Amino acid sequence: MRAFTTFAVAWFLSMVAAQFLALQLAIRFGTRDELVLVMFIVGAFAAITLAVLAMAFIAGEGARPVDIGAGVALVLALALVCGILVYGMARNDWSRPTGYDMRIIAEILFPALLIVLIQWWFVRRYRVRNVE
Repeated sequence: MRAFTTFAVAWFLSMVAAQFLALQLAIRFGTRDELVLVMFIVGAFAAITLAVLAMAFIAGEGARPVDIGAGVALVLALALVCGILVYGMARNDWSRPTGYDMRIIAEILFPALLIVLIQWWFVRRYRVRNVE
C-alpha cells in the first residue's frame, strides 16, 4: 500500500509541477493557443513515465533498476520531442522548424524532463529507504 501511495504522490506532484511549468512557458513564449494540446501531451507522458518506472520497480531489487527505468524514460522524452519535431517539419514541407515550433518543443521538453526527475526521485527514494 505504501508503494502505491508513493507512485500516486509521485504522479500527482509531477503532473502539478509539469503543468505549472508548461503554463508559465506558454505565457512567456506567447504560445497560449496550443496550451491545451501541450498539457494533454505532458499528461500522457507523465502516465507513460510512471508505467516505465513501475515496471523497473517491479523488475529488480535495489536502486539500479529504478535508475535504468529513469534512463529509459529520458530516452522516451527525447523520442517524444523528436517525433513532434519530425511531424512539424513534415507539415511544413520538410523545411526548418520555425521559432514558434521551437517554443512549442521547449514547452513540451522541459516539463517532460521535470516529470522524469520528480517521479524518479520519489520512486528511488522509496526503494532505497525500504531495502530489507
